[in-house]
Amino acid sequence: PAHFNTGDLLINIGTEAFFSRNGINVVSRYAIGDLGKYYYESDKFILGRRLPQLDADIAGGAVLVFHGGGSFGDVWPHHQKLREALLERYSGVKAIVFPQSIQFGDRRKYDEAAKLCGRHGNLTIFVRDQESLEFLAASGVPGEILPDMAHELWENAAFFPFPYTIGTGELQQTRIDLEGGSSQAGAKGGFDWDDTQSSRDRVLYKVFCAWRRLNPVPRSAPSY
Repeated sequence: PAHFNTGDLLINIGTEAFFSRNGINVVSRYAIGDLGKYYYESDKFILGRRLPQLDADIAGGAVLVFHGGGSFGDVWPHHQKLREALLERYSGVKAIVFPQSIQFGDRRKYDEAAKLCGRHGNLTIFVRDQESLEFLAASGVPGEILPDMAHELWENAAFFPFPYTIGTGELQQTRIDLEGGSSQAGAKGGFDWDDTQSSRDRVLYKVFCAWRRLNPVPRSAPSY
């Protein structure tokens, strides 16, 4: 994930920790902008740009892994359409979706995605909640409920420098982005990851995006 969503970034760091602890060799990593562009008008993701590198990875026997989170569905269509485009291109190639929350507002798109996933033939989808299991039944794709990949960070001193204890307070959801739902949009005291970004952060992000377009796909990542 090459964006500001703090949850997705923690999920990614947890995923890297999982790979490291289990001795899994990651041959390359791709963000959505590395593989093409989503067109809102046609609701399609056109693959391109660094696709030859991914083709070479797959030809070399790589497993296709999609990071977890809450992007599976039509809430964030650009991520879903990229996922579907890759599953169509690499039909039959072993592919794994790490723990996701599956959410569709349009039943037609739900059915289309279920059929596409079912046709793939070598796909496993892990989900984060009971409701998302229904998609696995509809698509016929194997999978099960697993904890979010950010849970790999519980014993990491960099993220939990102090002993953590079980509290007795009330947990309140105050996110105000699209995944928060309509009831959260006007929540009093609502706060979300987007509120933590400064003007400087946004400028640096634009610089990063420009740099990424001029440089090859990173072949390594830090260990956690």
